Amino acid sequence: MDCADSDCVGTHLCVPDTPGGWTGPIVVALGNVAAPTCPADFPDQALVGGVLATPQPALTCPTCACDASAATCGDPKVTSYGSSNCGSQARTNHTFTGCQAFSPGSDQSSFKLELGAAGGMCAAQSTGAMSKPPLAFTTHILGCAAGTQGAGCGAGAKCTRRPPAGFGRVCLHRTGNHACTTGWTEKTLLSANVVDTRSCTPCGCGAVTCSATATAYDDSACVTALGKTLSAPGCAVLDSAENTFSVVTTKSSSCPPTGGTVTGAISGTETTLCCRP
Repeated sequence: MDCADSDCVGTHLCVPDTPGGWTGPIVVALGNVAAPTCPADFPDQALVGGVLATPQPALTCPTCACDASAATCGDPKVTSYGSSNCGSQARTNHTFTGCQAFSPGSDQSSFKLELGAAGGMCAAQSTGAMSKPPLAFTTHILGCAAGTQGAGCGAGAKCTRRPPAGFGRVCLHRTGNHACTTGWTEKTLLSANVVDTRSCTPCGCGAVTCSATATAYDDSACVTALGKTLSAPGCAVLDSAENTFSVVTTKSSSCPPTGGTVTGAISGTETTLCCRP
């Protein structure tokens, strides 16, 4: 190969020598659509990547939930007290759901609600599927090795083949962000060898959680509400010492859903591409 040879006119060109730390020359296709493969005369792929769009199309994950049909909670416990802070003079204790009358004939100034024991487990459920759009590039780049360099260009330059159709640039590349070198002045900062490891964490369920409420009534049959509803665990003070009162308690079980969140990342090697003007 010799650029001084008349047979090379139109097929070869002179380019500056490749300085230390740089790789090339390569012929490069740049565009909105990725070039499918290196051409037959330049078969060795040397660089693949591009300029990533910001932001990237979002990855969406399934919605996670928990079926609590197999979870269990023991009945909540209600204790009435003669003191106003559930701290002393315990009167009666009941473990139940529904309506329960407390002992008439004794002063009761507060009541405490405690949760029953949790048991069983929840079954994980998911709605929808993971959606992972292709990575978006503002510019796709495919570089193919230009092959052996020849003579005929004088000191500080080498003869190499002209880029084929669709590969309109002759360039050098180097890992990292660098200033371009003499003779290779058109810079593109790109991400090479881009990998997308984003995925979704699997749906699961946390431990069974029990909840309960208790509502006080001014009679023994849960008819006339006192306006005091208590969530467990806790203590409620009655408006005055009630000789007769009743409580309705309810219970429920649930599990906090886990998973359905994005994990992983988009990564690539920061690379400087410097091309002939």
